Amino acid sequence: MIVLVHAIARDLSLSDTDPNEVKKILEYLRKFQSKNFFQYLKILAKNGDRVGHSKKTVAYYSAIETACKKHLQEYQDQPQLMLNILAQSIIKSRLGEAKRNPTPIISNYLNLILWAIIKHRHKPKKK
Repeated sequence: MIVLVHAIARDLSLSDTDPNEVKKILEYLRKFQSKNFFQYLKILAKNGDRVGHSKKTVAYYSAIETACKKHLQEYQDQPQLMLNILAQSIIKSRLGEAKRNPTPIISNYLNLILWAIIKHRHKPKKK
């Protein structure tokens, strides 16, 4: 999960996505915990110019949609897990960690074990 969090944060940071826009997406996911999350992202990316306050809003929503589809789609049946991953990604991207360090470093053996346990527990359900 650590690697996943970092990958999303890196993608959002490198695209200069406004963390406040990501936070709005996070609030939607927190409130609705919905399987329609990816449809919601698609609609925002397509119609961001209608809801945004800046000329960059469409680009922000497009970057958010791309990062979430790339990294979270396999967890779409686990909205709480997606919520946790996205929340941690926002924190990392706000701190600028992802831009300064484009590859995650798992600093010690304990973190590696923890990551493996979390990854194993949150495997997507087979259909």
